[in-house]
Amino acid sequence: MGDNIKIDSDKNKMNKKKAVALLLQKKFDLNEKVTFSSSNRRNGVYWANPNPKFLHLDWSLILNDIKNRKLYLLNIPKNTFKSENISLKSPDYELLDIRLDPHTLINTAPDKTNFAPHKITEISY
Repeated sequence: MGDNIKIDSDKNKMNKKKAVALLLQKKFDLNEKVTFSSSNRRNGVYWANPNPKFLHLDWSLILNDIKNRKLYLLNIPKNTFKSENISLKSPDYELLDIRLDPHTLINTAPDKTNFAPHKITEISY
């Protein structure tokens, strides 16, 4: 449980700011660029649409499992993935299309990129 972070009521739901604070409080390293994604209530998939420029930077991806009240931290080193290997949200939309399966951390978008090797930790809140 987060000692100083209160996340109990609906108005205090987990968000990016609270997740970052909790992970830092627990002494985990985060990169300057951070993407936060909560699991989809219907199917549990984590949807994120980061800027493709993040792929050229050290980047942290925080996944919020709202059902089980857990955070997963993934730290992705720069140039691990190439933008041409990850689907864009749409041809006109300059954002990546990431839809991670909650069990495998593989992108369910057409590219099937595996993010699992970059999982650093999971913590309950």
